[in-house]
Amino acid sequence: CKRAPLFASLPHFLHADPSYLEAISGLEPNVSKHSFFMSLANLTSVPLVVRVRLQTNLLMEPIQNMTFFSNLSRIYMPMYWLDQYAILTPDLAALMHPLYPFSKWGGWGILLVSGGLGAILLLLGI
Repeated sequence: CKRAPLFASLPHFLHADPSYLEAISGLEPNVSKHSFFMSLANLTSVPLVVRVRLQTNLLMEPIQNMTFFSNLSRIYMPMYWLDQYAILTPDLAALMHPLYPFSKWGGWGILLVSGGLGAILLLLGI
């Protein structure tokens, strides 16, 4: 929805300014339960394990013309949080295996090709 007062954070306002946490009672941020995690392969940077934890918050503000909402404090009210987990399966890992030689020597190949191309363009420009 356009202009909807929805905001994302880590669950229980983990790593957020303490004022967000103090405005809502019952929240207990815990790094092991509420943090984002991603593990990447060394050479290819292919994600091996991804754990996404995200909280959706609704901005609530006082509304002067409505008696029920006129004394409301400006707060970010947690609506829900999700915990999604993905791991690279052995089948998918086998498909990634051919990338390893390219990741090892690919950087040098790109450097040599781009350097050679740059030298040719430099000579053509002179």
